[in-house]
Amino acid sequence: MDERLEQLKQWLADIGQPFDAIEPASGDASFRRYFRLTDGESTRVVMDAPPEKEDSAPFVDIAARLQEAGVSVPGVLAQDLAQGFVLLADLGHTLYLDALDADTVERLYGDALEALVAMQARGDTAGLPPYDAELLEREMRLFTDWLVQRQLGLELTAAERDLLETAFGRLIGTALEQPQVFVHRDYHSRNLMLQPTHNPGIIDFQDAVRGPLTYDLVSLLRDCYIAWPRERVNAWALGYRDLAIRAGVLAADTAAERDFLRWFDWMGVQPPSRLPASSPASTCATANRAICRIFPVPWAISSRWHRITTSFGLWASSSASGYCRDWVEFQPRMNTDEHGYIKSFEPQRRQRRAKVINGMSS
Repeated sequence: MDERLEQLKQWLADIGQPFDAIEPASGDASFRRYFRLTDGESTRVVMDAPPEKEDSAPFVDIAARLQEAGVSVPGVLAQDLAQGFVLLADLGHTLYLDALDADTVERLYGDALEALVAMQARGDTAGLPPYDAELLEREMRLFTDWLVQRQLGLELTAAERDLLETAFGRLIGTALEQPQVFVHRDYHSRNLMLQPTHNPGIIDFQDAVRGPLTYDLVSLLRDCYIAWPRERVNAWALGYRDLAIRAGVLAADTAAERDFLRWFDWMGVQPPSRLPASSPASTCATANRAICRIFPVPWAISSRWHRITTSFGLWASSSASGYCRDWVEFQPRMNTDEHGYIKSFEPQRRQRRAKVINGMSS
């Protein structure tokens, strides 16, 4: 018997919310669960977040801030934070990921970029955690602590540690020199919902911080779940730059196009360097294993690690780099649409390559 579900049904009865059916809607990389309620032709979504494991207050707080900023988020219709229940308006079933293709991408990304600028220009950042040097460094340390040492079992050489220290320092410096704005932290195609009006609907915003201007831009345009040609990505990034200047988020003399693309490129290295531990690692060990099956960890990490090391001209000399590039326990198979765009990944187990790294056989 699902005791939490029974408690949820009782809470819905207590607040007078009728329903003919209740069924799972989705989950995320946490202990939260979402259910869709059907009452005749109307629907609602209810969030179940056990209070001993999840604090729902940030979700409610950020939802109010984003509504005030004028972007589309699920409205909070009722809440009981002590029990961990929140009743929400339903933004529908269609993820951006499912709607994006060669014919729709310009319109959908145009809407998403306008919403991003609105969040940054009007989103209230008072009291939000700062994405400062301490947090940036702590997250990047997950790359070495979790992936390189714990999962790959590697001992880095002194030269490789120096390389990482240099790279991390450059990444932190580049992030902090940018304007600091409202940051969603997961602004990508699985957290944007297609809407008939006021598109897109934005979800999974509870971890918002005050941080670098290009963080969410990178999440959207260098999405782990769908890939586009570099030339188009850079053109969209520069189009966003123009929107940000017009909205007063970015001063025209602060970052020329070349400097802005440097911010964008370097910011693009930081998030994947923390992802193996902050998403699938902790998730697989705790709540939701579904996210582990769809998250393309090795692909994201190895490609970004390649960019770190090549930026310093040390790719060929770094044994750990070669190991991370060649060794993956789960090699993702890319599912593409008829235009060749990556729509999803399926982890496929393969044999580890026989290789000797620092005297250790893999």
